[in-house]
Formats: sequence, structure tokens, C-alpha cells
Amino acid sequence: MRKVAAFTPARWARLAESELVAVCDAQGERRAGFAARYGGRAFDDPCAMLAQAGVEAVSICTPHPLHRDPAVLAARAGSPRSGREASGRRASRLRRP
Repeated sequence: MRKVAAFTPARWARLAESELVAVCDAQGERRAGFAARYGGRAFDDPCAMLAQAGVEAVSICTPHPLHRDPAVLAARAGSPRSGREASGRRASRLRRP
């Protein structure tokens, strides 16, 4: 489990109005372990998660160079999103190829 993903659920759990409803990770073992530890339905596809899990907000816990694509998916799905770091250090990294 990466460091941001390790402490983010505890922070959200402090908010009475929050509930972890889904987790998404490409790595099956890590995804299953995270869902078992913190709850929520496990997904390997962010599009399926956004469409099926009743997500109202998204917390993006990927390494910062990988924030762009999940942020774009969440925005297109109409979900507010949160990330710990900027999506890229240069504007050129934010543009789609």
C-alpha cells in the first residue's frame, strides 16, 4: 500500500458524513487487501467504479504524475475530486497526447 493510500481512509473516516463506498486499483491483491481493511466495493476499472458504485466524491491517491487520468474520469462523471499533489509539475504533462 502506498503511503498516501495508507493514511487517507483514516482522515475521511473522521468525517461523520463520509463513507468509503469503493476502491479502485489495477493490482488485485492490493485492491482486495485495501477493501478488506477499509471497506467499500473493490474495482479494477475506474470507469466501472464511477458508473456502478454510487460515488459522490473521489479521493485520488495515485503518485502525482498519474493523477491526470483519474481526475479527468471523475470530472466527466460529475464527481468532485481530491488529490494530495498537483497533477503535474509542467502544463505539458497535463495535456493529453
